[in-house]
Amino acid sequence: METFNIEEDVVTKLKIFKKISKEAEVIADNTIKYVNKHAKSILDIGSGTGFISRHIANQIHKKDCKITFVDPIWNPDGDLQQNESFIQQDWQDFKSKEKFDLILFSHVIVWFPEKDRNKLILKATNFLKENGQIIIIENKPTGKFWKWFQKTCEITENYVWYPSDIKLIDFLKNNSFKVEIYDFKFPLNKINKKHPTKMKDIVDIFFPFEMLEVKNKENAVREEFLQIPEIIESIIVVK
Repeated sequence: METFNIEEDVVTKLKIFKKISKEAEVIADNTIKYVNKHAKSILDIGSGTGFISRHIANQIHKKDCKITFVDPIWNPDGDLQQNESFIQQDWQDFKSKEKFDLILFSHVIVWFPEKDRNKLILKATNFLKENGQIIIIENKPTGKFWKWFQKTCEITENYVWYPSDIKLIDFLKNNSFKVEIYDFKFPLNKINKKHPTKMKDIVDIFFPFEMLEVKNKENAVREEFLQIPEIIESIIVVK
């Protein structure tokens, strides 16, 4: 199975974006509304800093809620607590006899090879407790951000693939899952005004211009990004 590797420079810029935008806080505050408050175990796939699952755990059962972080690149921020464990591994290689109340995919499916996407989502059901939840968070393919993204993909012939929420939802429903969708807006305009230089660099998260050899169109793409007011995100709750 193919593995998606993220360039180290992109990871660095993604960390900067998370810090100046407080993206994880916004996602966590919106996600907690739909989490089963009786959950006592979380499997966080592509956990990154671990902020979102930690926030959820703190809101429901605090130290009684066990968190398992799985990520091939990132360690969770700070020291692991007694209720936490970290597995540095790709999701496709993950194995466990344990089952969880909540399995979280936050902006992870985008990095799965398209041909393996459905298989990797279904894999989560092997580790889900009865009456457990799978929560998938992704950018919704709509609005000005999405139009900018599609246009820039054409310019750069870029490799990043964003899942269609319609295809994803149809796939889940066809596999007899109950699916609920909740959208929220992540504001970009305030961040763009406060950190314009840094935010221009953030575009490399989506498009590594040097590697794609489209340097002559870089400035136009960056300037247009600064005009985007918001990103619409979807929380997909799967039961």
